[in-house]
Amino acid sequence: MKKYNILSVVLVLLISVFIVSCDTWIDPDINKDPNTPLVVPMEYLLPAIQSNMAYDLGGNDAVRTLGIWMQYFNGVDRQSETEGHFVYTPANCNNLWNSIYGVTGKDIYILISKANEKNADDIALSIHTSGVAKVLMADLLAFTTNLWNDIPYTEAFLGDIEGLMNPKLDTQAEIYATIDLLLSEAITELSVEESILPIEGDMIFDGDNEQWLATAYALRARYSLLLQKVNGASAYTEALQYADSALVHGFAGYIFDNYGTAANAKNPLAQFMSERSGDLVMGSTFIDMLVANNDPRLAQYSTGSEGSDPGTSDPGSLPGNYAAAATAPIVHMNLAELYFIMAESYIMTANSADAFDAYIDGVEASLDDVTGSHGTLPTDVDAMDEASLTLEDIMIQKYLANYVTVQAFNDWRRTGFPTLGMPFEAVTTEIPRRYPYPQEEETYNSNVSNVGIDLIDRVWWDVE
Repeated sequence: MKKYNILSVVLVLLISVFIVSCDTWIDPDINKDPNTPLVVPMEYLLPAIQSNMAYDLGGNDAVRTLGIWMQYFNGVDRQSETEGHFVYTPANCNNLWNSIYGVTGKDIYILISKANEKNADDIALSIHTSGVAKVLMADLLAFTTNLWNDIPYTEAFLGDIEGLMNPKLDTQAEIYATIDLLLSEAITELSVEESILPIEGDMIFDGDNEQWLATAYALRARYSLLLQKVNGASAYTEALQYADSALVHGFAGYIFDNYGTAANAKNPLAQFMSERSGDLVMGSTFIDMLVANNDPRLAQYSTGSEGSDPGTSDPGSLPGNYAAAATAPIVHMNLAELYFIMAESYIMTANSADAFDAYIDGVEASLDDVTGSHGTLPTDVDAMDEASLTLEDIMIQKYLANYVTVQAFNDWRRTGFPTLGMPFEAVTTEIPRRYPYPQEEETYNSNVSNVGIDLIDRVWWDVE
């Protein structure tokens, strides 16, 4: 009995010691990954944001899919083939949505918060960082709402802070008000004298404040014009105002091309073409436009002059180096687009002379970007004059210049140009005009539902 009593006493003592000392005995950092720090300095956060954002906005879940719908490409096998027939389900959206909200958008939100927390000794870095981060957030929100219409924002990034796991959807009108506010605040912050200190880690402009300021104005011009169906003629005057300011500050393009040296770090379309060979070819709508006008961009845009008809399994040339080389840039916005914004705004406000000048500037800027020269114009452009220029002419050249971006999808919904035919054996009665909400978001967020939503439904700004 004494033996058992002694053992019992020892056991009680051990338990007592364990309870008293468990806070020191168990390492409180045991579940923290030393290779994944919880607090990341701003100069390390920014390049990760820019890299991830390039893959969100320029990756295959957007550029490839919308490129098929806008008939730059034709999907001839597997997932690309089904997307070419407009089979696009909520499950197809999961990866893109999760990256936007779980990675890129969350990190931009943190970056803005960090910039606002900096003390007076870091005010120059703080102002510059905040301005850059707001430009990035505005562009990411615009990309997201243009695909899905109403989206989370005001409650979207509060999960880790307030435990809010079911963020509400803000209306697209509210999102666009936020976009305009973010860009307005960015312009103010990037314009003050203290913001001239370059931020470290900037992989797009290497900390060049003037180029970030120019980009904020250029994006404001883009998104002002995009609301033309809602705001009417004022959209044109606002777009011209912001476009002029972008040019004053030297806007030359908002482009990501810094992939690093890792073997698998390359342009997303280049990755897709190497991993899914045979799935995607050039579309006949796009290729025929280039061929018909001896367009010098053809050799860079495509490996040949054969286009595949939408919805068929016909063979076609492959995307060329401009789109699918390992180091091909991801174009968030090019200079040509800015000139075409001006050309459209001028022609819609009865200023044909300035519209024609901006139209030619846009074509030449695109040729310079793609071929390195604008010495030889496409035959239709070379034959154009001020009196014969139409909105359709402007939008066709904008379509050609915005290859491998999502902007043609926005412009087509807004203007109806270029004219696109329905693919063979499409499952919808019209070309899609939006994405469905992701399956995972519908499953886990009670505020999200695809009930009553169809691919051919219009987003708020896309009024009939």
